[in-house]
Amino acid sequence: MRHILGCTIRILKISWRLSMLNSWSVRTRLLLGFGLMVVITFMISAFSVISLNESNLRFSNYVDGLDKRMGLMNDLLLAAQQRAISARNLVLITSAVERQAEADAINTEHQKVKKLLSELVAGVNVLPPSAEGNNARSLVAEIEKIEKIYGPVALEITRLAMSGNDKAAIDMMNSECLPLLKKLVTSVMNYKSFNSSLAQASISDSQNEYKNTRNFLMFFCALAITIGVVLTTLIVRGLSRALGAEPTVLSTIAQRVASGDLRPILEAKMSVAGSVLSSLGEMQSRLSLLISQVNTSSAVISDAAVDLSAATEQTRIGVGNQRIEIDQVATAIHEMVATTLEVARNSEEAAHAALNANLHAQTGGTMAKDAIAQIKRLASEVSKSAAAMAQLKIESLNIGGVLQVITSVADQTNLLALNAAIEAARAGDAGRGFAVVADEVRTLAKRTQGATLEIGALTANLQKIAEEAAGMMEVCRGLTDETVIQVSNTGSSVETIVGMIDNIQQMVRQIATAGEEQSCVAEEINRSVTSVRNIADDSALSCERTASSSNDLAELGAVLQRQIGKFTV
Repeated sequence: MRHILGCTIRILKISWRLSMLNSWSVRTRLLLGFGLMVVITFMISAFSVISLNESNLRFSNYVDGLDKRMGLMNDLLLAAQQRAISARNLVLITSAVERQAEADAINTEHQKVKKLLSELVAGVNVLPPSAEGNNARSLVAEIEKIEKIYGPVALEITRLAMSGNDKAAIDMMNSECLPLLKKLVTSVMNYKSFNSSLAQASISDSQNEYKNTRNFLMFFCALAITIGVVLTTLIVRGLSRALGAEPTVLSTIAQRVASGDLRPILEAKMSVAGSVLSSLGEMQSRLSLLISQVNTSSAVISDAAVDLSAATEQTRIGVGNQRIEIDQVATAIHEMVATTLEVARNSEEAAHAALNANLHAQTGGTMAKDAIAQIKRLASEVSKSAAAMAQLKIESLNIGGVLQVITSVADQTNLLALNAAIEAARAGDAGRGFAVVADEVRTLAKRTQGATLEIGALTANLQKIAEEAAGMMEVCRGLTDETVIQVSNTGSSVETIVGMIDNIQQMVRQIATAGEEQSCVAEEINRSVTSVRNIADDSALSCERTASSSNDLAELGAVLQRQIGKFTV
């Protein structure tokens, strides 16, 4: 009992400690609580089984010990009395048959008394060496002692009566048998009284043990009920603290959040920190903030996509204008090439005319007038060449202006492509394709800038050559005028004219060479302009792709805003 009571006290201490361990998980607390209830139930069951076993053992000891000895003693007394009655009848009756029957009865009862007495002696000898056991053994020894004297007396009376000596038998019965029978009955009654007191004490002990067992069981039941109530209170309180609300309320709130309703959860404001309801409230606030941020970002993306689409449209228009300007430059360069070829042909003709003039000058002064006329015509052609060179210079300057426009457009295209790449990087994965397009546009813009620089260099060379050719034309025109004056003043200076014609012929050759070089440069410029036009075509195509990507991005932003609009913040 003390061990069980100590276990109970330990269980109560564990229950009290469980109330302090709020940091444990709900599963652990439930397992410990129900485990403790199982242990208490097992202890109550074990105590009940042990108590029943002890009660059964006491009952078995009573039945097999005290009650059995009481039965043996009653049978012994009855057999002794029956033996005495048979002995009395033996001396009173006269019928031989009846006398023999009584003698047999005496012998039978005597054997029965001996057997019962031996069993009674064996029963008290197994008792523990206690006061009750010693008293029982002494009382049984007294009965055995009297029986050892009384048994032979009864047999002797039977022998005397059967031998016909009834008087001696009656005397022995009166003198010895009756006193011994009284002593035997007294000893048996003493033992019965002692046995009754032991039986009463055993019954009293059993009743006390029953009361103790009943009290212990009632105590354990009350303890189990108390612990169950405490554990139930702790578990319910812990679950309420962990959940913050009923599971149905939590399920309703979770379904409301899952359906897109992100309005503040009023119940979460009064919940315990760290509970499921508090966590749901925190999740709702964070989701609401996230949805607001995503909504703002999608609006920014949509606005940026619209701005980018407008900028791309402007770029496309600029590239179209650039193509028109480039076509005009190509036409002008083509005309310049034709003019240069014409100058070259005129230079060849001037050289041929100078050669003829030299031949005719050698024949005489009669051909001076023809030479003067041809020189005048040459001067006219030189003037035309000078005018063409001046026009070439003007067109070269126009080309430089066009190149500046192309350079400005390329810079703007590069800047727009850079801004588009930045916005695409902000858009993340959704703007990755747009970033690739922006990078291609920026590459084309860089190529346009490089080609523009090359055309600018070629145009500068062309302007320089045109200026040199114009200067030469001015020199030729001055020489031609002087030749005309000299030939007009004197027709006899043929040798001087011939020398001057030689100089003119050399100058014309230089002009022809310069014209050929100018033609080559013009062809190179024409090819560069064609390349610039191709680049402009590529830029226009890239602008169209950029515009398409911008529209897709704007549509994606609109779809994202529609999806976010399903949430109620």
